[in-house]
Amino acid sequence: TSIQFSIVEGTQTAFGYQILTACGGTEVYCEGDVLSGSFAVTANTNYIFRALTLATTTGTFTICLQAPPTPPANDLCASSIPIPGAGPFPHLTTVVNNTNATNTGQPTPTCQGTANGSIWYSFTPTCSGEYRFSTCPADAPSSGAIDHVLVVGTGVCGGAFTELACSDDAGALCSNATSSVIPSVSLNAGTTYRIVAYTYSTVRGNI
Repeated sequence: TSIQFSIVEGTQTAFGYQILTACGGTEVYCEGDVLSGSFAVTANTNYIFRALTLATTTGTFTICLQAPPTPPANDLCASSIPIPGAGPFPHLTTVVNNTNATNTGQPTPTCQGTANGSIWYSFTPTCSGEYRFSTCPADAPSSGAIDHVLVVGTGVCGGAFTELACSDDAGALCSNATSSVIPSVSLNAGTTYRIVAYTYSTVRGNI
């Protein structure tokens, strides 16, 4: 697991950080010139958090350490939310906010290399045919008018992922140009597909 840290500046505004297994022990994390971050930890292990300042500066500051927030239920492929294969269609998924979603196990979309905060769905259609996937407000009114990325592919969780379709910015296909629309992708009956929804860079919100 990991621990998140943040610094609330007082009169001291320049920092570096070092995490050690003990005084004079092994360094497990080192960072400078940031006010927040995270580092991996082992349960029931003591660590030393060392805050460093510039050579001649002194001042006040506050350190906050906390466990990372709980990610959404479908943060991982193995916990994908199923979309009913027989519909009825159009089908609206339950709104999920990806603020605390991780990038664990997510494939990198070919249409947008800076997609983050992925959430997963699975879909095994009853009928072969063309299917549409969209986060556009006209199709999914509760989906935020933010910058989404959508991918449809195949693969087993934890294994290779084969991308079939990818949408970054929908442009003229949607009233919110940065929503994502896959207007048509051919899917086969009985095959399980993975639908992965992301947001761009540090953007987060409802999907």
